[in-house]
Amino acid sequence: MNEISGSERQAGANLGGSSGSSRTSGRQFTTQTKASSAVGVSGGSHRMMLGAHVRCFNCNITGHKASECHRPRREPGTCFECERGDHSERDCPVAANRKRTTVQAQADSTTNVIDSLSIAPYTILIHVTTKDEYIHKVFSDLINSHKVLVYLDDIIIATEDLDEYLLILREVFDLAATHKLEFRLDKCIFLNNETIYLGYLINEKGIRPNPENVKAMVEYPIPRNLKELHRFVGLASYFRRFISQFSTIAKALYDLLRKNAVFQFDADALNALETLKSKLISAPVLAIYSPSAETELHCDACAHGFKAVLTQHQGSGKFHTIFYFSQRTTDTESRYHSFELEFLAAVYAIR
Repeated sequence: MNEISGSERQAGANLGGSSGSSRTSGRQFTTQTKASSAVGVSGGSHRMMLGAHVRCFNCNITGHKASECHRPRREPGTCFECERGDHSERDCPVAANRKRTTVQAQADSTTNVIDSLSIAPYTILIHVTTKDEYIHKVFSDLINSHKVLVYLDDIIIATEDLDEYLLILREVFDLAATHKLEFRLDKCIFLNNETIYLGYLINEKGIRPNPENVKAMVEYPIPRNLKELHRFVGLASYFRRFISQFSTIAKALYDLLRKNAVFQFDADALNALETLKSKLISAPVLAIYSPSAETELHCDACAHGFKAVLTQHQGSGKFHTIFYFSQRTTDTESRYHSFELEFLAAVYAIR
């Protein structure tokens, strides 16, 4: 498996649906790369520094915030350049005589993606969403052709052989150079057979939970209040794709989280807690989804919840599990006819 990746971020990402890492046969090569915090998007020396200092709105000097400025407070409505109150900075004669570089940041009204960016001589703080959208636009062709998987500034390349990997890596570097994007080599890992990405350990055999996360969940103490219970359920839910009938097993825990419920961690809740821990310890290695493999979705439902499992025939003579799905029924859904429940289970699983 070849991969370019950055630091791990704990966020829900559907790796099973990422066909860029779906190949499991043959020799695997991996590479991890972390995008630099400095992203150049214009020519010359102008550069956008992500996460650096902002410009002071009081003295118009970079390096500190207005709340930290030592100069006397500027009167509202006065010009930044000459501090006179009879005109704005746009009409200031001092500013008109000085050559300036402008900032143009246009966002497409439908896709909300940056179309053009010319950088000012002072620093701009870019929101993480804008950064994510810009990187996705730069590598959109590679993403759509299932050659790379991108999450924020983390990029993964997964291939079956070294030659294909090097070709895709060249495409990534060419696009990055064209758009003045940089990679920090100290956070890049090349030609790895496995990697930890978004809380999952991924290699040519498939996907399984990160052992460190499993250890944290197994060692989690018995919750003493709702806040601690919320933490455990949140951690366990992130790996629910590895546990069959997760919602049914965790029903006693969910009941304690209901509105106006009395928190009493009884034997049923303790049994649910221990069962989830044991299930995660023995969780199967899930196969990586392949868009070209024969796929089957098996669904079932009852008054308490829905469950499903997605499997694929990937050339080993048997079907491999891609993920498990489970969801509790609402009070209204619990009164549905069995036929309606079965149909609804398929709808929820496909979503």
